Amino acid sequence: MSGRIRDFFRVTASQHRGLVALTVLLAVLVAVLYVKETFFSANTPPVVTFEHADVSRPESYLKDARKDTVFPFDPSTADSAVFVSLGFSPRQARTIINYRTSLGGRFRSAEQFSKSYAVSDSMFERLRPYIRIQEKTNDNKPTDYSVVDINRASLKRLKAHSAFGDTLSEKIFRARVRYGGFVCLEQMCGVFKADSARLCALSQYMKIDTSAIVKYDVNVDNEPLLAQHPYISRPFARTITGYRDAHGHIENFDTLRTLKYFPASKEKYLRFYLNFDRR
Repeated sequence: MSGRIRDFFRVTASQHRGLVALTVLLAVLVAVLYVKETFFSANTPPVVTFEHADVSRPESYLKDARKDTVFPFDPSTADSAVFVSLGFSPRQARTIINYRTSLGGRFRSAEQFSKSYAVSDSMFERLRPYIRIQEKTNDNKPTDYSVVDINRASLKRLKAHSAFGDTLSEKIFRARVRYGGFVCLEQMCGVFKADSARLCALSQYMKIDTSAIVKYDVNVDNEPLLAQHPYISRPFARTITGYRDAHGHIENFDTLRTLKYFPASKEKYLRFYLNFDRR
């Protein structure tokens, strides 16, 4: 009987090697799990929740948020950093803000926010429980979405408009002084390349009266004065005054086009800034 038991538990040399290999494999697996649990779990950032976050102060929780983190937010006041932290790309964030601007600077509902091209159906469903659109408080500043003549409005008037904001208003005003006014929206978008998408969104609030453009007197102004205009280079201004000295005056715009250094790429705009009268 005892012999049978010994025969039952007896292993061959190949079986013995298999048991040793299996034991070593299990030991390695246990060691790997131990290292992972000890070292890597400790470095895994904790899941951050913002159930009670103050949506009016996103800076209070944004510093702790990672990309693709969800937290309560107001799409009417959120900036690019907030949208990026919610999972949007920087380009999508700009698209949302431009769309919001075209609506007058705020979203009236979550559904209106969802209509932005940058907000997919799946992203909206993910964010919907966290959208907190606050009622606009009355800060005694009147709402103004009227149409503004960009070439005539004062800086104060531009800043008072509800859609432009102080920064863009100052950019527009400074450029208008430098150019003498604007010809069309296309030109403005070329001048303000970084803000071109926003300007297109705001076009419904703007009109441009070209009769208000400040003109340069081609046959009277000296070289330094002519060269102050962004479309007239110093060499071109020198050519203009040199032609006047040699021929008395420049008859019209067609004559001007024949002169050296003429800015052909700006021709359709430049003609609005020049006066050919002789005094």
